[in-house]
Amino acid sequence: MEQLLAKLLEEGAVISQAPLLFFFLWGTGAVVTYLVVKRSLRGQLDDFRQRLADRDNVIGFLEKKLEIQQKLLSTTIAAPTELTSSKAPALNAPTEKQLLPPVLELMHFDFEDVAKDASGFYFRASSNLLFKVAVLDFSLKPISGAVPWTEVQPQIRFKDSQGHITRVGNAIWFGHDKPKVPFRYGVTASLVLASRSPKRDFRTYEGDSHRKGPLERQLAGEVLRVEVRLVGEYMDDPKADVFWYFELIKGDVPKIIKSTREEFERS
Repeated sequence: MEQLLAKLLEEGAVISQAPLLFFFLWGTGAVVTYLVVKRSLRGQLDDFRQRLADRDNVIGFLEKKLEIQQKLLSTTIAAPTELTSSKAPALNAPTEKQLLPPVLELMHFDFEDVAKDASGFYFRASSNLLFKVAVLDFSLKPISGAVPWTEVQPQIRFKDSQGHITRVGNAIWFGHDKPKVPFRYGVTASLVLASRSPKRDFRTYEGDSHRKGPLERQLAGEVLRVEVRLVGEYMDDPKADVFWYFELIKGDVPKIIKSTREEFERS
């Protein structure tokens, strides 16, 4: 009986301690939750304060910028807006500096002994000089304020003693395979006017889109009158249009001499 009573008392003591442990754990959890919530709220409050500060800085910057713009605007409005007759812009004044047209110079002209490659093109060489060609050397004259370069294309007319005219629109320059070539200061371009083989008539020397090599058409006659026209373009805008006149004399040794428009035009 005494043992049973002692056991009941021991169990009652354990039961009486359970509510104390429950309240202790609950209180500890409440304190921890409070601290966590407090820290979170403090962080959110700090972020909100920082946003307010940033907004105030932005507003202050915009106010200063607006104040400066208003001052500039008021200064502009206060300036006189009417122009006197002496300060009025000229209606016909050029908007930009106009470049002078190019000046093409004929530097030299004569017959030269040349060689011919496998494709039929003439070239300057020191051996196998079996052909003669009339060559015109041109250059761009350096002039202050003129265009710095130009593209030049020749147009040639041959006229025989009977008044028959042969036109060449794709004349060939030494070292080029196209009729239009660039001219720059200090560079000489050589135009092949006509060719002459031994004991043969003069012949044209021109490009042909239907063949790889040049086209050479016969030019009958002991004396040929020649008109050479050079058209110079700058940025696709024609700037130069110049004419030269010559005579080709066959003879035993072919010659080329300068002539005039009147001589070329005469019947």
